[in-house]
Amino acid sequence: MNNYIFFLGGHDGEMLAIREILDQQQIKYHDKNLLWHNAKSSAYIIELNQLADYRIPVLIELTIDTPIPSNAIIIDHHNKDEKKKSSIEQTAELIGIELNRRQKLIAANDRGYIPAMECMCATKNEIKETREYDRRAQGVTEEDERLAVESIKENKTEENDITIIKAKTEKFSPITDRMYGNFNRLIIYNDEQLVHYGAGKQGLIEKYSEFIQIKKVYYVGGEKGFFGFAKGKFTLEDINEIKKEIIHMPVNEKIFSHHIFLFPFKWRKWNVDDETCLKEKLNIKFFTNELLKNEKWKREPLKLNYGDIYNEFNYFYDYVKEVLYDLDKDLSFIGADEDLIHHFEYQIDKKQKYNIKLLGDGSVYNLDIDGILLNVYKTGTAILSFHLRNHNYADKDDILKINKFGRRLYIPFYDLESNSIYTGEKDKTPKEQLLCGTKRFEVPDAIWIGNINQNEDDKNLYEDFEKYRKIENIKYGTFLLPKFIEGLFPPLFLFEQERKGFKDDGGKEKDKDYKINICPVLDDRMHVVCWYGNTKLVNTLNQIEKGRDIDIGEYSLKDNRERKKYYSFETSDWWYSYIFIDTSPMHTDKFVKQNLLKEQTYTRWVGYGTLYGISRFSFVALTTNFSDLENYGSSFLVRHLQTIYYKMAELCLLQRATVLSFSDEVTHVSNLIVAKEDLEKIEKKIEELYKFYIMFVNKIYFREITAQEQGIEIYEMLQKIMRIPGDVKNLDSEIDELNRFASIIAEKTETKAIKAQENEAHKLTRLATLFIIPTIFAGILGMNVLPAFDSIPKFLFSWQPVWPFWISITLILLITVIGQHLIRNFWLKDSKSSKKRDINE
Repeated sequence: MNNYIFFLGGHDGEMLAIREILDQQQIKYHDKNLLWHNAKSSAYIIELNQLADYRIPVLIELTIDTPIPSNAIIIDHHNKDEKKKSSIEQTAELIGIELNRRQKLIAANDRGYIPAMECMCATKNEIKETREYDRRAQGVTEEDERLAVESIKENKTEENDITIIKAKTEKFSPITDRMYGNFNRLIIYNDEQLVHYGAGKQGLIEKYSEFIQIKKVYYVGGEKGFFGFAKGKFTLEDINEIKKEIIHMPVNEKIFSHHIFLFPFKWRKWNVDDETCLKEKLNIKFFTNELLKNEKWKREPLKLNYGDIYNEFNYFYDYVKEVLYDLDKDLSFIGADEDLIHHFEYQIDKKQKYNIKLLGDGSVYNLDIDGILLNVYKTGTAILSFHLRNHNYADKDDILKINKFGRRLYIPFYDLESNSIYTGEKDKTPKEQLLCGTKRFEVPDAIWIGNINQNEDDKNLYEDFEKYRKIENIKYGTFLLPKFIEGLFPPLFLFEQERKGFKDDGGKEKDKDYKINICPVLDDRMHVVCWYGNTKLVNTLNQIEKGRDIDIGEYSLKDNRERKKYYSFETSDWWYSYIFIDTSPMHTDKFVKQNLLKEQTYTRWVGYGTLYGISRFSFVALTTNFSDLENYGSSFLVRHLQTIYYKMAELCLLQRATVLSFSDEVTHVSNLIVAKEDLEKIEKKIEELYKFYIMFVNKIYFREITAQEQGIEIYEMLQKIMRIPGDVKNLDSEIDELNRFASIIAEKTETKAIKAQENEAHKLTRLATLFIIPTIFAGILGMNVLPAFDSIPKFLFSWQPVWPFWISITLILLITVIGQHLIRNFWLKDSKSSKKRDINE
């Protein structure tokens, strides 16, 4: 190590950190305070020529423009070396030391800018300090910082989805730091230099390859890194011409992909008691009236006024159209239920985008919005859908990222420290780290609807998931409406949790002010319908492969499944990720994975370069590029996915949501029965539920929806994979059991009533029998065997008994005693037994 002598390149944060390490390790170096963009080996020509033979020169980030010693070591990671480790990491390895946290952040910053630091779970303060250190090392002054702010405020324009800023300072870093995360593509330039940041770097490398050879340009940072035209190498006219060329670079494809994110949910009127009838809970007219208070929502019944609408409408059976479309009065037919579906469209500015910002690599995907649609059904279900076009991102991995991160509604889990596993204590992960790994691998850093450069106007539609860092926010439940959905609706319209007594930040109860309670049908993600065009990829996946023996050492496994011929897609990790909406396959059993791909891929048109994949979370298509589709006359495939297949997926989601909604109601009614609520009320609820179920079976759940062969096959696959037939059968059984249970209770109640009536009749009979005694008594009294009333004392106390009188008295007493005996031993005994039987029953 003592033989090394270092020659330092242009100053930035990384170079100063390297110099600090060399000072700490007491390693000799030369540093001439060179500028970052113009550091050359010729600056050290004298020192290099004077080196002793045993010295090993280490040249760090220097453009080699002079002969150098044969034993020289070159450290760099720009241009052709961009995939190498950063210079500070290479230096640390060379001299055998470990970098500390601060130095690792500096390395990440130099290698991959802010996204690389975010991947290390760097705090905002760490990122801020690292970037400020880097800017100061590059010679950025307070005046440069001020001019950067002015440049953004006064000289920022937009053209062809590229943000363009003419810098008032020669230092670009204070501008890029302030613009981070707010652009898809960015050009910063002045009279002497130009730098392009963001998507499209590979195209620039190909276009300006001759400049790379003569060191007039530099680039680093992956596909979305920066590509710069070096200062002093180009004239003002050159810079303006290059800027114009980049802005108007032709796009090879008209469209790379089309994405539809569907959010199915259950809804009901909020703040109504449980006793409210189902029809009132699911009052679709109430939903519509409250929704239209936001004037951006318009109810749009279907009209046959365009050819593509005709093609879609004509594809389905007539009896299916009633639930697929909110039919215009000209298309409505006799007996149609005008409240079965209400269709709404959100009026959005065409300049607004659906923006997805990733934390892991700093990517920002800006997708054009074709439409934001809402279908509301009287069954207490609804589907919100975002229809998006991608004109900028051709890479197959970008498509996976758009689908995976763009469909997120809320976080799936927290990223927890492992300490509590070992200690057994409650988890104490700091809130700053709760979303660190989750945001890198599962959830985007932000989703918003609005301008590419997110600003205050987009605040109501901007979701960064930061509210999940406060545990108190989830005490009522895990689902919190994301802003990019909540902001589309009127204030206090949707309420995402059944949380009585919910209070706002000011402590005021808010739950009573809301109109509609919703609950997601899926999990923390939306359903995806996607078309992607990539000729090279689909031609690879539809190749027929011949199975090979598996080499497992000295033996060879001959498995019939391996030796059969199969299509390449059956073993493709990318195709698996595309279908199951992930960025890497989450299945390690290759035999099971191959079976899944085979079962869940529709291959009717594989020979024509078209594959469809279906899962419970997706309906995806892969075809040739759009331009190739046009050449084949098959661009209708894209339109089919945007219309017909989207409608199929939407219908299946509706069926699934409705089944879940009705199952919830079955549970609610069952609870009323267990709680022994009023039978009449229970019977009414069951009758209501049964009416809704009959409507579902007749108007929503269909076994076939089109006469087209491929449509029949695809719909069957959708139904099977979503397990809808089984769920409907289970719901039918649940409702049937509920009916039978209620009937048994009603029958028991009726039997009790009949027995009660019989007991009452029996009692009356006995009571009538009892009255025979006084009747006989009255008859005896009517026999005139007794004397006049005023003569009774004389007969009672006379020494000479009057036998007719005493015989009458004896008979009356005897009859009375016998009657009492009969009442006590028969009537009362039977009555007690009857009561006991009633209690037992």
